[in-house]
Amino acid sequence: MKQIDDSILTRLAFGCIRAVKSRTGWQFFRFTEKQTELFSAYNPYYPEPFFDGYFLRNCYTDAGISLDFETDSSSVTFHIADNTPANGSVNNLFDIFVNGKLRLFAEEPGQYTVTLRGKNRVTLCFPFFSHLTVSGIEVDDGSYVIPHTFRKKWLILGDSITHGCTATHPGLCYGVRAALRYDVEILNQGNAGYIHDDRIIDAEMPFEPDVITSAYGINDLGRKSLANNIADTERYFAELRCAFPAGKIYMISPIWAAFLDGKDQKQRRDAMYDIYTAVSEKLNITMIDGRKLVPHNRKYYLEDGVHPCDKGFSYYAFRLGRILFDNPNTDDQD
Repeated sequence: MKQIDDSILTRLAFGCIRAVKSRTGWQFFRFTEKQTELFSAYNPYYPEPFFDGYFLRNCYTDAGISLDFETDSSSVTFHIADNTPANGSVNNLFDIFVNGKLRLFAEEPGQYTVTLRGKNRVTLCFPFFSHLTVSGIEVDDGSYVIPHTFRKKWLILGDSITHGCTATHPGLCYGVRAALRYDVEILNQGNAGYIHDDRIIDAEMPFEPDVITSAYGINDLGRKSLANNIADTERYFAELRCAFPAGKIYMISPIWAAFLDGKDQKQRRDAMYDIYTAVSEKLNITMIDGRKLVPHNRKYYLEDGVHPCDKGFSYYAFRLGRILFDNPNTDDQD
């Protein structure tokens, strides 16, 4: 067995834009330093002490990050030096896939080995709400290890649902599910609890997406006036289009939510979707009706009636993936 060189290991990392060698191993980051600084600043929409440092800590979580490669080794051993949870998370699992199928999962630091036969694709999906340190990868002497080649690049923006916080495994979030199905590299810049904010868009980050999706809205509704919602949403998508002129941008309106779709919330709900419709038409951005992504049934959600459970994420991933990658020009969301 041999441990692969650091220069090779870092080339196997996807879903991140920075790699940093610490005392114990490699850590990977999905936000630029500029974005991290903005998330760390005081936000007037979030005056509560709870949010002091909350979004900054979210920046150090590993949602959507993976080590993804092809090899002919008879086994692969991952050395995990540390797995540090953020914001009180109790679900810090990481998943190891072989040829797109879950082989094993764990959350404690240690050595994890998968046995193989022939040529295989091996994927380590990092935890969505903690920060992993990888000290090394071991393979057979004389075997090859090459980065996986993806069909497309997908930038995923949004709040907690996009972050993936409520899935039981990182491989069950809608972004990772769809990415595995359609062989797409993702950069997940979801940040749980956040809102439309054009300042967090960094046009200089080293990632050139073919597809960009943005799925904010629920938190905006609860923290902003109607006028601020209109202005912030329009400014955000205008900046997004300016930052990524070569990418296809999709605006995902909020999915069904038990509290939002009740009769007493009808006026607020309708106003929100009117904003999305108006902004998408004005800026010529494709809008995906989020209400058609997850069934309107509490069994597809957690007890809060807002966040999808694993079954809900399955619908989300399948229906969104079909729109984005089966036929990118379709308006069929049935």
